[in-house]
Amino acid sequence: MKFVVVGAPRTGTTMFLATLNTLEDFNTYSEPLATSKRKKPHPQKSLEYFRIKDYKANLKMKELGMNNFLNWLYNTGNHVGFKILYQHIDRFPNAVRYVNKNEVYKVHLIRKNPVKRAISGRLNKFHHYGTGNNSVNPRGVLKSTKDGEKWDRHIYKMFGGDKYMSMYFEDFTKDTNADVMDFTEVFDFFGLDINPMVKVPTKKYGPDKLIDRVGNYGELHKYFKKNAPEYLKYVEE
Repeated sequence: MKFVVVGAPRTGTTMFLATLNTLEDFNTYSEPLATSKRKKPHPQKSLEYFRIKDYKANLKMKELGMNNFLNWLYNTGNHVGFKILYQHIDRFPNAVRYVNKNEVYKVHLIRKNPVKRAISGRLNKFHHYGTGNNSVNPRGVLKSTKDGEKWDRHIYKMFGGDKYMSMYFEDFTKDTNADVMDFTEVFDFFGLDINPMVKVPTKKYGPDKLIDRVGNYGELHKYFKKNAPEYLKYVEE
């Protein structure tokens, strides 16, 4: 069974794939298309194998070309998957065409709160997590929020069909104390009759309240209240 996970950064795509990779019949990769050079060790040691697998797979892609590479990749296990992030869609059009033509299941991970997704992505992009500098540019957050929603709709038009499903990040992370994830909906979609309760190999991070996460929350709240009141409920969650 072949599948691909599509989503924006910070939507749980890595956790999704890492958890499935703990199952005997699954072999998953993270970003084999985009990992073109050795990166620093993964901050979570339990996910270090993804960095190594992706690097080796990327070398194979350069050797074989996209179509032959995906044929090779999807034969490295019984159930094989990887992810394509939004920003890589236009960069790898041959991969998109392959996925749509070759009976590949598409799992689209999105977030119920588009503002949190935008802020999480921006803080991660500018390496602010863990630095104490968690301030954001409200105008930039609003732009990222709207861009993300456009991509959500675009992905549905691009991949939607019989082998497409969408799931919410929040449904995976709402119980951060649990050491398992419930893949009932996913395995039903895949047509697999296996135990859906899968042990999580890494810490699950539930979505924080923005008032506790953003250093300049007051400024952010004021900006959205004035310029984008339709999104204010997401800022206040």
